[in-house]
Amino acid sequence: MLARHLPSPTNPFEYLAVLVSGWINPVFLIATVLALSPRRQGLARAFRTIVVVMIPFCWIVFYCDSVHPREGYFLWTAGMLVVLFADRLADDAEASTRTTPG
Repeated sequence: MLARHLPSPTNPFEYLAVLVSGWINPVFLIATVLALSPRRQGLARAFRTIVVVMIPFCWIVFYCDSVHPREGYFLWTAGMLVVLFADRLADDAEASTRTTPG
């Protein structure tokens, strides 16, 4: 069983946490698709920030349901961050090779 109970709207904090954590994957996909378009980089940056802000809502759900994250959660989170910031990682690697004498 994934959750012990469904959150009630009478507990808005937990209800919001479940809603937001459920939208992480669709928002992540939107951010990834937008990042592929050179004309949509500003919007991609906004969605990338939204995804990063959404991640702690999973922790709230874990706490409220007394669940401990396993390896898959950490791999999922790390994988999303690598995809979201791959362009920056590539730019940093390219900049370091340009500034290295040799």
